[in-house]
Amino acid sequence: MVEMLSPQMSEMILDMCCGIGNFFNHLPNQHNAHGFDIDPKAVAVARHLYPLADIQQCDIQQFTPQSRYDVIIGNPPFNLKFGNRPSQVFYLDKAYDALAPAGILMLIVPESFLQSEFWEKSRVRAVNGQFSFIGQTRLSPDAFAALGVRNFGTKVMAFLRHSRNIEMQPYRADDFISPEELKARIAGARAMKAGLKLQLVQETNSISREELERFEYT
Repeated sequence: MVEMLSPQMSEMILDMCCGIGNFFNHLPNQHNAHGFDIDPKAVAVARHLYPLADIQQCDIQQFTPQSRYDVIIGNPPFNLKFGNRPSQVFYLDKAYDALAPAGILMLIVPESFLQSEFWEKSRVRAVNGQFSFIGQTRLSPDAFAALGVRNFGTKVMAFLRHSRNIEMQPYRADDFISPEELKARIAGARAMKAGLKLQLVQETNSISREELERFEYT
């Protein structure tokens, strides 16, 4: 998964619900790696393994991002109830709040996630309002055999957070591509973002000012 992402040294990367920090092992710059998890034992292990990373004990329901990230990578909790929302929907909402405009969201999820027969069209529309679809690729049904999970369909999905500076692409449930093609699409998205660097910084600053004004007003 991280091979397809090809994270950059300068990118600020967040893993929400990071567990013991398995993804951190593949990141090029631990100083820019951030994560949190509700399990104090998992957090203790992650801090021991990755002492240069910023890893906090936190419930995603109480998480309030203090900065905006270039990349969020992770495995959302599924089929829990967070208020009136399924946990996987709550995760996407938090990712939207934490990412910079056109920031990359990369998820490993069950293959059924966002497929039309399992998801209401209104929820797919909501995702399309928050994110621009890059692509998705299937993993081997035995990708997690080492964890005792066999013959279970999973996939890796990649999105860009909404930005007024990019052309938004809707999610396409049948658009499955190879890992190599997904890696190439992510590289293309990065190249596009590089050409919009000034506009994206200005957009991020504008959002931050609007959030501060709302906070002061309330």
